[in-house]
Amino acid sequence: MSVIFLRYVPTGEGKGWAKGKTSDTDIRVYKNVLKRLGRKPANLTMKNKKHGYKTKKKISEKIKLLWQNKNYRTKMLQKSKSPRKIEQSIKNLPSAERIKELWKTEDYREKVMKNSLKGLMKRPTSLEKRLIEIFEKYNLPFKYMGDGSFLIGWKAPDFISIDGSKICIEVCYKFFKDEDYEIRRIEHFAKYGWICLVFFEDDAENEDLIINEINLIRNGGVLT
Repeated sequence: MSVIFLRYVPTGEGKGWAKGKTSDTDIRVYKNVLKRLGRKPANLTMKNKKHGYKTKKKISEKIKLLWQNKNYRTKMLQKSKSPRKIEQSIKNLPSAERIKELWKTEDYREKVMKNSLKGLMKRPTSLEKRLIEIFEKYNLPFKYMGDGSFLIGWKAPDFISIDGSKICIEVCYKFFKDEDYEIRRIEHFAKYGWICLVFFEDDAENEDLIINEINLIRNGGVLT
């Protein structure tokens, strides 16, 4: 039975709340008519409905337009605690605001830092390769992490100990670093419970210096 036919079924239009309303223009009148005829109202929502490409595109554009409204986004996110929906809502934000929201999440920050470090230069560098040779030669428990695969407080050390001693090692050229680089690096990793050793290009050629400093720290000593 179509809506056109239902138009001719008495609905009580003109009385009370239904005054001036018809089954064609008001969903409540439409459901009331079906109820009188002993029928259940059809599913009038968009759920399980199939749409063409143009319709889907229009729906998508309307949703994106709505999500540009900050009050609307806040209201919708308060209603839903679903991680998937929250992630989708962030994707619908304007680019600058989307990045700002994503940066608040730990996983996103870590992902960006790792990708950035991988793209900076070809790794390992010649200095890093030199330390790898020394570690292998003397069987020292250190693993290369200069590719950004391991972060400590959003900073990636070049090497970390794998024997549980929480020692990290940095190696670099003095020319590319300022005079406070070594101190800043040591203080940063210390905040997370790591002891940091920093070697420059001159140190990398001195095996005895590297071995002695590493063994001193591993045995509980302090560099002066």
